[in-house]
Amino acid sequence: MRLLTPPAAATGRTAAVGPLLPGLLVAAVIIGTLVGLASPPAGAVLATGTDALVLLLVFLLLFDVGLSGIRRFRRHRRVIVVALLINFLLVPLLAVLIARLFGGDRPEVWLGLIIYLTAPCTDWFLGFTRLADGNVAAGSVLLPINLIAQLLLCPVYWAVLGAADLGYRPEAIAITVGQWFVAPLLAAVLARQLIRSLLPGAAVDVIIATARRLVPWTIAALIVTIFAGHADTLVAELPGLPRILGTVAAFFLIMLAIGELVRRAGRFDRPDQVLLTMTTSARNAPLMIAIAAVTFPDRPAVVATIVAGMLIEFPHLIMLTALLRRRPAAVR
Repeated sequence: MRLLTPPAAATGRTAAVGPLLPGLLVAAVIIGTLVGLASPPAGAVLATGTDALVLLLVFLLLFDVGLSGIRRFRRHRRVIVVALLINFLLVPLLAVLIARLFGGDRPEVWLGLIIYLTAPCTDWFLGFTRLADGNVAAGSVLLPINLIAQLLLCPVYWAVLGAADLGYRPEAIAITVGQWFVAPLLAAVLARQLIRSLLPGAAVDVIIATARRLVPWTIAALIVTIFAGHADTLVAELPGLPRILGTVAAFFLIMLAIGELVRRAGRFDRPDQVLLTMTTSARNAPLMIAIAAVTFPDRPAVVATIVAGMLIEFPHLIMLTALLRRRPAAVR
């Protein structure tokens, strides 16, 4: 998301993506699985498109993220530092405890939960923050910091907390993430600069809005290719779906309670409290699906676990927004 985007644009992003995503996810899972089961050769053909879709998805996500807002860090230092401590210190510890309770006996499910839970959102959380009347200005500064921090720290978390059990080394994970992130990042930065130098502001806004709308469809297409290419394996994982959903639901409830405790202890005003609640609840599933698909290509259950988390994330964020908006003024 552009860091200087006005609040209305943040809301527009959520409106464009939010209503579509849960239904698209379910449809993509069903279509991919049915194709893979009905015709394994067709599923194999679809699976060849996974790498290209990963690159496209990462490009679209990064195309909408600018880094210039980091310069405004000092204006919102207190709430941003607290958010970073929660997201990158407390949340990984909580993720380990929750994943151990619910997915400890399944290494791939465990790793999928760790990947999903330890990566804070770098896109639509800002839209939900706006909808709940939160501190969008601080959120726009936090967004690129979240992105940079997770790309540096998350490969280490994954390797230490789960990937090593599946035979993956930290340096190998870091190299893979770097390879699949650097090229789309450079392309996204160059594309942003090019269109800004050649086109008027209104045209730039249209292009960026179009890129946003393509994100849910690209996620869905990527899921189709992954599920089509590994249908048999993923069908075998269905009995574990309720446990995965329960794990993610438990995480969301605990983070809601932690957010309330932090609000009271830190005496944050309502806009900052809304921002803390949203950034510590929303996860960066789209980017993590892309990275997991290329980092662990022979472990489709890892991606399936992340997809399962996304199925309830948006309903949770929508309910959270309604709860925060209806909170009595005395509590605010």
